[in-house]
Amino acid sequence: MRFVSLAFLLAAPLAAQGSLLTTTFAGGNGQNGNMFDITATNAVVISGFDVNLSTPTADIEVYAVTGGGTFVGKESNAALWTLVGTATGVVNSGNNVATSVPIAVNVPIAAGQSMGFYVTTTAGGGVNYTNGTGVGNVFAQDANIQFREGVGKSYPFATTFTPRIWNGNIYYVLAAGQSLTTTFGNLNTISAGNMFDVTALQNVAITGCDVSLDPGVWDLAVYTLTNGSTYVGNETNAAAWTLLGSAIGVVSNGFNVPTPLPIAINSSIGAGQTRAFYITCTNGNGMNYIGGTSAGAVYAQDANIQIREGAGLQTPFTTVFTPRVWNGTLRYATIPLNSAVNTAVGAGCGYEFRSVYEQFTSGALSNNPFDLNGTALRWTNAGTFYVVDNVVASFVAPTAAAVNVAPGLLDGQQAFTLTAPMPVPGGTTTTLNVCTKGYVATGVGNGIDYTPTGAELIAFPETTWACWADYDQTILGSGLILYEQVGGVAYVTWNGVRTYQNAAASNTFQFQFNIATGNVTLVVNSVGAAAAWPVVVGYSPGGTSLNPGSKDISALVGAGAIFLDPSDRAVTLSALSLPLIGSTWQLGVGNIPANGVIGVEVFGLTDPLLDDLTVIGMPFCGLRASLDVLNAWFIGSSTHVYGLSIPNSLYLMGLNIHTTTAVFQVPAVNPFGAITSRGLRGTIGNQ
Repeated sequence: MRFVSLAFLLAAPLAAQGSLLTTTFAGGNGQNGNMFDITATNAVVISGFDVNLSTPTADIEVYAVTGGGTFVGKESNAALWTLVGTATGVVNSGNNVATSVPIAVNVPIAAGQSMGFYVTTTAGGGVNYTNGTGVGNVFAQDANIQFREGVGKSYPFATTFTPRIWNGNIYYVLAAGQSLTTTFGNLNTISAGNMFDVTALQNVAITGCDVSLDPGVWDLAVYTLTNGSTYVGNETNAAAWTLLGSAIGVVSNGFNVPTPLPIAINSSIGAGQTRAFYITCTNGNGMNYIGGTSAGAVYAQDANIQIREGAGLQTPFTTVFTPRVWNGTLRYATIPLNSAVNTAVGAGCGYEFRSVYEQFTSGALSNNPFDLNGTALRWTNAGTFYVVDNVVASFVAPTAAAVNVAPGLLDGQQAFTLTAPMPVPGGTTTTLNVCTKGYVATGVGNGIDYTPTGAELIAFPETTWACWADYDQTILGSGLILYEQVGGVAYVTWNGVRTYQNAAASNTFQFQFNIATGNVTLVVNSVGAAAAWPVVVGYSPGGTSLNPGSKDISALVGAGAIFLDPSDRAVTLSALSLPLIGSTWQLGVGNIPANGVIGVEVFGLTDPLLDDLTVIGMPFCGLRASLDVLNAWFIGSSTHVYGLSIPNSLYLMGLNIHTTTAVFQVPAVNPFGAITSRGLRGTIGNQ
């Protein structure tokens, strides 16, 4: 099993997934990086950044102020910052243009709060920025966020240059603010603080809280477990926790009364995930809580989160009392849900089609004039399949003994018995059923249809050869539809038959069935029906088969024979999972031919919409994913599983990723040497 990271796609600027605020790309100055503040008018989650790089490549780091708040006063103190993520080898998209930073930021900002960010290249890299007018001035804003002027920085927390305007794009999603309360009814002893777990039922960002404090003045701190899981087993392990923020001198509003905690928690939890929090007084036992029934039991929940029973602790990370229920209110923001979707596009190939057809019309729908006049096609019986090619064959004039098919009928059919069984792929037939509409079948089950389409041809229940249109042998001056068997050949002839919608359009063509070999030849003298009515020329075995789409038959047989396989052996491609952020999009390839040697996985950001690669020697084969990333594997079985690792970045929601596969065979089945599966389009979401 092979997995590719989606990070490669983030190396190029993408259309905003959510909302976008641009500062400027004017440049004019530069250093390693910038610190700046973003203020949220409405609750948001900052999902990603584009930057203005000044070097060909760069390693980039993104930091956020621990616990939230402005960067001012923290310019040189690395201990006050949390590293959000790193990206190495980011390629510059150009001077003073956007270069995407492939880092899942996912930092929430509550309405009315500010968050300081530090976006920087490491030593040897650099960004372009612009001189400012004053640190903290609003430089760019929309209805939801404000970008404020900041400073330039030497890496990592060295010289500060002020004021400076960071050049870039800020991606974000709106997050609706809500809250959930456990209780404010203290019935137990007071201690320093509580550890407890929060489970997200959908994507949320915890932004803040109210706590239950004893009367007095308290110093408090909020931690989260660094690996984002349950607190159980980490109660006394301080190294396992990350400080989100602290506050000194918080005055209690009173016993069992909510006291807002002036700390921006700013911690995201993905749907279905659990994250532990530790809220504690650092200057004594000032936290009120109640006894619980079972650690981990759900105590309070709404449609979005569950707060679970946890533990009480004395001074930080020391004596543990369990189970205990934290008393308080969690404030959080829901992150909009976007459904992940898999969509199949195109069809597989590899001479795996049992049917072939071309749909002609001079009308506006397809504008494909008939181009087979004066030609002959032959279906050569190869035992289990047909080989279709153009041949030199003569029209044989009907004799006086030829029988008029369905005499006097516009819409009619008539069955004729052959003098001996004629082999057809998969068996034999002793009957030819002739329909006045221009198709001949091995049985009477197709019915009579004067509106020809390729989709109907491949769905016919009887094996059928077609030069199908709305012919009318009853019009004054029209020739007749004739059947006769001469020696070992059965002839079915439209001999100057007119067209229903255009009485002046004459049609002369002939099917020749070699009873001994099973070869079938279509000789076309002149078909004028397509000037006013669709014409479908082709072949399909009985029963529904894969639809190859309308093909340019003259071009295909001009480039080489068409092989119609006895079964639908298309290489298959299926989605085994949904393309969810923070997960792996798993894909399965099946029906790989036994002579397959090397397979290739293709990922791309666009769909080339190519359904027939005859021009490069791959007839019937398509390409439904741009060639952004190619990965090869050696074929060892008829199946293969591969995948795409999708970062846990809201920046990606709504993005379409395209994939397809190719298989190279020995011996090759076409000049190019490969066949392809259908394509899949994955729309990234969070549910």
